[in-house]
Amino acid sequence: MKKSILICLLFSLNLFSQENNPLDLVKKRFEILEKSYQSQGKNPLYIQDLIARRFINLPDWLKKRHEDVRYIYNPAPLTWDRWQKTALGLVQQIIDEKKDLSIPILMDWHKSALSGKLADGINVGNFKVSKNYGMNTKKAWALSADEIANLEKFRWTVDPDLRINWTYLTCQEDLKPEMTLLSQESCKDILQESNKLTNLFNPFWKKTKQELKNNILMNESGKENWFWFACWPKIENPEEAFFTSSQGIQKACGMIEYPNPQAVQRTLQSIIESINHFFQQPNGNDPLAFAILKQREFVALHPFADGNGRMSRWIMDIILLRSGLFPIYLPDMNIDLSLSLESYYQYALQSMNESLEIMEHCLVPEFVNSKECQIVPLP
Repeated sequence: MKKSILICLLFSLNLFSQENNPLDLVKKRFEILEKSYQSQGKNPLYIQDLIARRFINLPDWLKKRHEDVRYIYNPAPLTWDRWQKTALGLVQQIIDEKKDLSIPILMDWHKSALSGKLADGINVGNFKVSKNYGMNTKKAWALSADEIANLEKFRWTVDPDLRINWTYLTCQEDLKPEMTLLSQESCKDILQESNKLTNLFNPFWKKTKQELKNNILMNESGKENWFWFACWPKIENPEEAFFTSSQGIQKACGMIEYPNPQAVQRTLQSIIESINHFFQQPNGNDPLAFAILKQREFVALHPFADGNGRMSRWIMDIILLRSGLFPIYLPDMNIDLSLSLESYYQYALQSMNESLEIMEHCLVPEFVNSKECQIVPLP
């Protein structure tokens, strides 16, 4: 008797949890809003305030949300036009036709989105040819101990042996010319060469980031020739790396080392196969959990010299859209690996609810014709 009562109780609790699943509520809410927009001949996914947040960092967008979205990022309007053409054209086409993903398809997206974007150009539509790195060398970019631990604990479901490496570095603000590495003749030579493109002690590096994306870390003989890479003082003892931020949080500067180019094609192919399998047999799996898992696996692999973030978010978009949901924006596009998977899920779920609030806001008569509520025309 007690056993049967317990079974009934568990069954009722399970039904209750299903009926109140946050993602199910999001989906139902979206279906209602979508019908309201369709009755007006509109697509809520193309609201300017929503679609801009998918590509433009939120602080940048909030400062200029009343301006033309095409002119937020330079070179303008090329940067936005290429993103829009790819996101609303090529990516949407794969969704509409329910095609399986493949490496050639991803290459086409990359080539479409980035061709001509950078002044010196990058190897668009091709995988990286050398390692790439994430620079967290300024105190504003420093990570907490938990964030660093999340990076170091990250694993791919398709290749558990692959790793992301973290190296503790002296923060840029704390660099002094008399430091041991900085005083070495070889480093002085590298510094002199590096300063032709950037000023090390200028906190607003202009060309360095672009050159790093192009993986110009070695000279023709294979010797390290970038100052920050070869000579930047490393900190061997992690306890000595941490400082107290203005928010009272212990943080440390450092460098993220993404996987070798040799691992890219094999691992990416496994990621793609797992996504295609999900499309064929979703088996009731949580589409948001799966979407952010694959987005993280892609961006952690960093298969391209540039554009990895937007490519990873398109992978997330395609999973969500084919699951009857909608693309989400990430208020901070740089925390996908430094958060735990559980925290990242809650972060993404909150973003979905904020997107729904924007859709509701843009149905209010007094806002429907505002700049941010305009429907972005298709490319």
